[in-house]
Amino acid sequence: MLKVHTYEELTNSFKDVSSKCHSLISDGGKEITKLLSSSNRTLKVSKGAPAWKAYVDYIGDIVIDGLVECIIASVHRLTSQVGSRAVCNIAWLYVCTAEDSRISSVSLLQ
Repeated sequence: MLKVHTYEELTNSFKDVSSKCHSLISDGGKEITKLLSSSNRTLKVSKGAPAWKAYVDYIGDIVIDGLVECIIASVHRLTSQVGSRAVCNIAWLYVCTAEDSRISSVSLLQ
């Protein structure tokens, strides 16, 4: 049997999930930064060297691709839960803005 939720319950649930996801992404970013710093110290490469900058950009691109894949998977999950027709009627559009291999914003336009 389906449970009917109030708007406040859904909002609070969304905030909890969003907060947990943000925390996981933030912690993951810190871990990646630690690993890059450790690699840099081990390899004894100048952080200003073109090869090192290219490597950091490469890792940043992998992270951005992963985040975009997460967004796409979330939209697919939403589609499977509410039906593709309902999602199409809302005309969802996610916009990711990346600067210096960092996602600076993710917006949802309607």
